Amino acid sequence: MLARSLFLLLVLPLATASAQAWQSVSQGSTTPVARQSLTLAYDSNRQCTVLFGGCDANSNPRGDTWEWNGSLWLQRQPVTNPPARYGHAMTYDSARQRVVMFGGRDTSQAELADTWEWDGTDWLQATTATAPLARIHSAMAFDSSRQCTVLFGGHSPATMFGDTWEWDGSTWYLRATAGAPARHAHAMVYDQKAQLTLLFGGSPLPGSQMNDLWSWNGVLWSQIPTTNTPSVRQHHTLTYDTVHHLTLLQGGCYLGGGLRDDSWLWNGTDWILLGGPRVTPPRAMAAMTYDAARGRMFLFGGRDGAVGIPSEHVLGDAWECAPAPASFQVTGPGCPGSNGTPTLDAAPLSLPRIGQSFVVHLAQLYNQAATVVVGCLGGPQVPPLNLTPFGMPNCLLHVVPYQNTFLFAYSGQVDWTIPIPPAPFLVGQTAHLQALVVDPAAGNQLEAVVTNGGAATIGW
Repeated sequence: MLARSLFLLLVLPLATASAQAWQSVSQGSTTPVARQSLTLAYDSNRQCTVLFGGCDANSNPRGDTWEWNGSLWLQRQPVTNPPARYGHAMTYDSARQRVVMFGGRDTSQAELADTWEWDGTDWLQATTATAPLARIHSAMAFDSSRQCTVLFGGHSPATMFGDTWEWDGSTWYLRATAGAPARHAHAMVYDQKAQLTLLFGGSPLPGSQMNDLWSWNGVLWSQIPTTNTPSVRQHHTLTYDTVHHLTLLQGGCYLGGGLRDDSWLWNGTDWILLGGPRVTPPRAMAAMTYDAARGRMFLFGGRDGAVGIPSEHVLGDAWECAPAPASFQVTGPGCPGSNGTPTLDAAPLSLPRIGQSFVVHLAQLYNQAATVVVGCLGGPQVPPLNLTPFGMPNCLLHVVPYQNTFLFAYSGQVDWTIPIPPAPFLVGQTAHLQALVVDPAAGNQLEAVVTNGGAATIGW
């Protein structure tokens, strides 16, 4: 009931702000050529996005290295260049401050099994006694907790791989040969908050696609059950927002060459469909990363049709999106009671995000016995209403109440849990909160006081 009330409340024009959207990026006069099956990795030390390889509109594998600083592309000219390729895997090792790249397919259409690292100046090839077999369309993610790069899957002409490897900067280790089903054209990220590598979708066999979600903890793969699930797809993009601890799934394609034009958010518990303004033009085989310094998702390239279809276009456009952050702030003072001035604030580690419960902590309440607290949810009261005529001198009402919740407080404190529906249109909208506290020792006619007000802006 409370979730429904919040849903109805925020349909009303109380205090709204439009959520951030995907926007086309002007790339300047010098840009990478249009390409698909490329890779991007964000170098957090140097605060730039690194691009390597891909396949251009003439079906030529590329071997160029570019860096995006948020406004311009810079083509790097390293002394050593890896062989041109597409369909390779790449990630950033933040512990060693290196971009790590593996595999792909070269200009002779042969699969590769080489490992390269970019240090910001040059590419260095790593030679190891053991390594994953040659493959294309595998996926990698860097596990910052265990400080290793995780690689899973991919395929060669003869094999669909389901093996899991880890790279520590000097050696490849085979960690598992079973767990998540074998596949290629899937996507992986590392969830820093959960300390798990996440894998979604891909294709296990020609003519078949998947929409399952798996996690790797360094020992085992575990399938994650979900209530809401994106449709089956391959060649999609997946990136992790290291600031807000959210994973974004974008686009991809399905059987017959059709394109997905949807965006999904993984909040650690379930998938949430993000509609409307957050969607880029449909595409597959693009690359996406999160620019932590600028707080933006960055997407480049891909294709807007199926391979072999005359209408296909290989893309060279760039898009970015600033995730709408959730926030809470105090909006006005409370008034003193028998235990000081009661307070209302977001509970530690809790923010108002769609599809999650927002926990508000109330403290310094009447503590001589259990007491009743009325949580008020609504729009802003402008200007605040003086409650002196109602028997509460020096108290101000900061909320136009729409929905009230009765709570029972013990020992002078209580938590107020507010479920937020998984409704994308709520992002960017603000709900106002305040609580009335029954206080028989307050010394006023109504025997009650109020907390400070609060504004909860709903975000990702």
